[in-house]
Amino acid sequence: MEGEYLFYVGGAHCGHSVSTPYGYIFLSSTMPDTYELETTVFTIVSAVAYKGIRFLEVKNGDKLLIIGAGFIGLCAAYLASIRQATPVFMELDPERIRFARSLGFSVFSPDEIDRKIKEIAPEGVDIIYDTAGVPSAIDKAVGFAKQWGKLLLQAQYFDKEHRVIDLDQIKIKEMTVKTTCGVSDDDFQETITEIRKRRLKIGEFITHRFESSECLKGYKLLLEGRPFNLGIVFFWNR
Repeated sequence: MEGEYLFYVGGAHCGHSVSTPYGYIFLSSTMPDTYELETTVFTIVSAVAYKGIRFLEVKNGDKLLIIGAGFIGLCAAYLASIRQATPVFMELDPERIRFARSLGFSVFSPDEIDRKIKEIAPEGVDIIYDTAGVPSAIDKAVGFAKQWGKLLLQAQYFDKEHRVIDLDQIKIKEMTVKTTCGVSDDDFQETITEIRKRRLKIGEFITHRFESSECLKGYKLLLEGRPFNLGIVFFWNR
């Protein structure tokens, strides 16, 4: 409308956009089906996990302990499995534990993991992959790492007063610490490929779908986090 302007912000919604050909990514010469449209909208958040797995150089036989069975953690688990690695989760929320287990992953609460991780990785895990940003969880997970293992810090660490982790045990184990921020064009393209090949099974993560008239209901769900939700799709065209 006259006098109004659309400013692009990552994650913003718009019905139409006009740009040079370089502003878009070609997907298909035909209209994607509903499943593909629903799943590819999650490419950016999924690419965060792709970048993490790439940075860690995950390989066949590696054992990963992923802190947090949220969207990024689950994507990381699928991508690790594609590389013939073994992902294991440490998760506090009972509903997330049940959901991730329903997908076939090994998921344990902090109370269970001391006993269970020794069965899966008696010599320790090769990689700790943090998606939660909880120092006590990181410290606990590092205790299960092999000597010269890797630690990826991929959560948000805004709380300056309570974000201290035990660097001494990381130092004693001579671990490699890595971080990521954002995604590259290559990460984005590779992630789309994995989604479209159905190897990265984003469709399994979609727990809610909302019509445009229900958008406030959907945003309230996102804000409150309850009832349990993971991937949420809005149909703005109807």
